[in-house]
Amino acid sequence: MKEEIFTIDQIYIDIDKETKIDCLKFLAQKAVEHHIGDDADVILHGLLEREAESSTGFVEGFAIPHTRNGGVNKTGIIVMKTTKGIEWESMDGNPAKLFIALFVPATDTEKTHITLLSLLARKMMSNEFKQKLLESNNTNEIFGIIKDAIQA
Repeated sequence: MKEEIFTIDQIYIDIDKETKIDCLKFLAQKAVEHHIGDDADVILHGLLEREAESSTGFVEGFAIPHTRNGGVNKTGIIVMKTTKGIEWESMDGNPAKLFIALFVPATDTEKTHITLLSLLARKMMSNEFKQKLLESNNTNEIFGIIKDAIQA
C-alpha cells in the first residue's frame, strides 16, 4: 500500500455499543475524525448499504464492515473492540466483538478494498490470528497483528 492507511490511534478498545447501527455510526464518525472521510452520514449510508447486501460478520466474534463510497477521501482502517458481543448476523450465528472496518474512496481504481478484504479473510482462517486479537487489549499488540496481516 502506498499511503499510510492504518495507524495505532485508529484502534478503539472496550467500546460499549449495543447495536449494529451504533457500531457503524461510531466507525463512520471515527473515519471522519481521522480524515479518512468528510461526511459521516454518507459513510454510514455506505456501510449500511453493504450490510444490506449481506452481513460482514465472519466467525468467532469478527466482522469486517466496509464501504467504498463518495464520503471517503482516502483508504483507511478503523479497528474497534467492544466490551460485549453485538448481534451481527455472522456466518456462525455468534455475536461480533472485534470489528476491522475498511473505508475506500469511490474513485479507487486499484481494487484496494478487494485486496484488503482478501488479506484479512485469509488471516481469519488462522485460529492463532483470531485468538491473539480477541485476547489482546493492548493497542500496540493489536496494531502489530493487523499491520502484519495487511502487508501486501
